Amino acid sequence: MNEYANYRWWMLVATFLLAPSAQALELRWQGFAVQTALHTEGNSSFGESDTPSLDFYEAGLFATAQLTPRLLASAQVFVAEAGSADDGSVRLDYALLDWQVWSKPAGTFGLRAGRVKNPFGLHNDTRDVIFLRPGILLPQAVYLERTGIRDVLFSADGIQLYGSVAHRGGVTALELGVAVDREADKKFRRNLSGGGLTVRQLDIVDFRVAQLLTDWSRPSLRTGLSYLTAGLDAQVDGLGAADLVADIWALSLQWDRARATVTAEYSVLTTTIRGIPGEGRSRSDGVYIQYERFLPADLSLFARYDLDFADRNDRDGRRHAAATGEPRHSQFARNLTLGGSWRPSSNWGLWAEVHLIDGTHGADRNADRHWEMFLVSAAIRF
Repeated sequence: MNEYANYRWWMLVATFLLAPSAQALELRWQGFAVQTALHTEGNSSFGESDTPSLDFYEAGLFATAQLTPRLLASAQVFVAEAGSADDGSVRLDYALLDWQVWSKPAGTFGLRAGRVKNPFGLHNDTRDVIFLRPGILLPQAVYLERTGIRDVLFSADGIQLYGSVAHRGGVTALELGVAVDREADKKFRRNLSGGGLTVRQLDIVDFRVAQLLTDWSRPSLRTGLSYLTAGLDAQVDGLGAADLVADIWALSLQWDRARATVTAEYSVLTTTIRGIPGEGRSRSDGVYIQYERFLPADLSLFARYDLDFADRNDRDGRRHAAATGEPRHSQFARNLTLGGSWRPSSNWGLWAEVHLIDGTHGADRNADRHWEMFLVSAAIRF
């Protein structure tokens, strides 16, 4: 029996042992669906042509059950289509037991186990629901939106400890997580292949995540520091074994006012590779700042500027171009995003945004340096 089957059996047994009678069980079902129209000019983002496309959708169905006053079970099934970044396959997004060991006005302490969401930045653990994220697409500079590794970042099979402490300035929360080793899916292997290299086998090992968040009462400010690390053990055609270790740090800041929100995040990704040509250590980084204004009639508008660099020591790509012959713009992306939403109800809404981009780092294919992307989404939740 493989490790995933073991997890399913473990959660099933725990549910039977700890759950109250069916009559007392508080079971809630909810879901959401999003249809997006996308058009690009000058680039084949997400692996699509620049012809307007409706092949971008996402939907989820999730359930929560209050098994005991301190024990919660939650799970979600998710499906998405997004060009080469997502292939429309149905998967178990998360399935967990959340045991709140201690809860007082002064603080909380608890434990989650199963397929748990990874706390990273301000939006990773809510990136599945458009109603909770800042726009149709998350900032590529921090959340690697177009690289096709959403599943790796969003959740992992393991255990998390969490706790919070109330203090004079606000509330500080800490989450720590560790995951079991697992085999990566074929979609992730495909996105890592390229440049003449084909990844046949890929295991995600030594996965760890940590986050420290503080919600300050005066001013209304949220600050955060996140860390995620994982190893990739690969078998590459013609080369044999190759190892990669990735460490990501993110610094987060969000300032809330009555009718506006300012958000900024900065991340640094350090990658160490052994066993393939070009082995060594590299460091990339990215930053964004976003201003969102809430207007009457259930309208909101936002402006965001992202900066994303493949090599923080070669921000204009000149050294990379001289060494490889590839265009400089493959090493950076500067993205101005203008967008907004209309949400007349908590159950449905419309979103639109335009991206004006200089550079192709993070895009699926290197085409024109200057390109645009237009997106319109309609979403419901029930």
